[in-house]
Amino acid sequence: MTFLCDVSLGYPRPYIPPSLRRRFFDAYHQHRGIRATQHLICSKTFPIPDERFQNVHIDIVGPLPMDDGFTYIVMMIDRFTRRPEATPIRDITAATVAKTFINTWVSRFGTPDTVTTDRGAQFESELWRHLMILLGSKRIRTTAYHPCANGMVERLHHHMKQALTSSSSNRRWIDQLPLVLLNIRTSFKEDLQCTTTEMVYGTTLALPADFLVKASTIEPGTFVRQLCD
Repeated sequence: MTFLCDVSLGYPRPYIPPSLRRRFFDAYHQHRGIRATQHLICSKTFPIPDERFQNVHIDIVGPLPMDDGFTYIVMMIDRFTRRPEATPIRDITAATVAKTFINTWVSRFGTPDTVTTDRGAQFESELWRHLMILLGSKRIRTTAYHPCANGMVERLHHHMKQALTSSSSNRRWIDQLPLVLLNIRTSFKEDLQCTTTEMVYGTTLALPADFLVKASTIEPGTFVRQLCD
């Protein structure tokens, strides 16, 4: 599309055809302004992470049926590798959640650059604010208008709760948790084109089913020749 400009006053003034004036008028007056638009974009998008364990999302699952005194799970997931961690807790006080984050995540993967949470009381507390300052991490809050900003951990939350409360199993959920995590970590991710485990360790894990496969009966000489080929 070509626009003509009036330059008779010494500077260009775009000429807008009558058929387009209403569209231009609406677009101009509906614009939020530069700062408001930048804030809107930042609240709905995240920069693509390029390092492991630098951007972690946290959420709390529960309450679940009490099992050995535990009724909640602190869920944590790395945005880059999709590595999930899940730790049972007995209460959801700020102190308990903060201690769990330190013992489960920070002790294994170090301090992240950003920590994304919802606006739960635990994460809005002074304790959590001081923890972020101590770790040198920036906290990103999801908003009531855009809770899906924490969608990665919310999807994990749904998957985990569904697996642990499945009516097809009579096992205690606290006993199922490690194997559910193993399944998630070793499942192929379409967006990654690999498993979470491969993103973290650079290789696959030996799974329980691998030990049930019959050993190969190939002759040693044939095996050596295949390696040489």
